[in-house]
Amino acid sequence: MKIKFLSLAEKSVVLNELYEEYGIEKDELAELKLIASGRKKIRAYSGDFSEAEVSVLSSIAEIDSVGLYLANTRDKSIRLNFDAATFLRDKLKKHVVELDENELKLWFEGFDLEKRAPKGNVVLKFRNDVVGVGKSNGTLIFNYVPKERKCKVSI
Repeated sequence: MKIKFLSLAEKSVVLNELYEEYGIEKDELAELKLIASGRKKIRAYSGDFSEAEVSVLSSIAEIDSVGLYLANTRDKSIRLNFDAATFLRDKLKKHVVELDENELKLWFEGFDLEKRAPKGNVVLKFRNDVVGVGKSNGTLIFNYVPKERKCKVSI
């Protein structure tokens, strides 16, 4: 896989999008190196290896990925990955939707939710836990939970 570290200008665009969409302050992620990987994925890396050192390593060994899968930019907007949303939960200030117990159950079973929410990408929380990411049209939140993470039995 080709690993491309984002330039400062490219990184600035991503940080601006994260601020606009989720209210994450730019300085919260300023120290991270951002990497573009396949299918418009953005990864965040905080390690000590430089871009040159990672390139040398990838020529010697098969490097599938580096860092945390942060977000996807496929749909003309930036959508946080579930694990990144969990990692950044205390920094999220916009597009966070609180669920009740019944909505949580429906979400984990894979159903879309009839719930008013800001249009666009949203992060779903139950109490203080991030429980998912989805996309809202304003009245319906579409469920993007992968099949392997859905509950197969009723909770």
